Amino acid sequence: MAWDDFIECMGDAGTRLVDAGEDAVKEAAGLWRMLPHDVKAMLVAAARYGGQYVVAALEAVGIAIADVLVAAGAGFGFGYFMAALVDCADQHL
Repeated sequence: MAWDDFIECMGDAGTRLVDAGEDAVKEAAGLWRMLPHDVKAMLVAAARYGGQYVVAALEAVGIAIADVLVAAGAGFGFGYFMAALVDCADQHL
């Protein structure tokens, strides 16, 4: 039941992550944890201009991420979204 708990923890964004699946979410959380602070800041800044810029920035640093994760974060503020994703993943996945 941990996946259901994770989705509940993520609130409105969680419903968007159902399509991504548990494995993609775990992978994204793990990748986010490993990124240097300056790369995270670059991604958050890119998100202000749109999801396609986040995807391009991730690809520039050699990371492929599911578009659904970017889309889910776009409506909530990407930095906030990723912090919540990592926190909820640590608690429930």
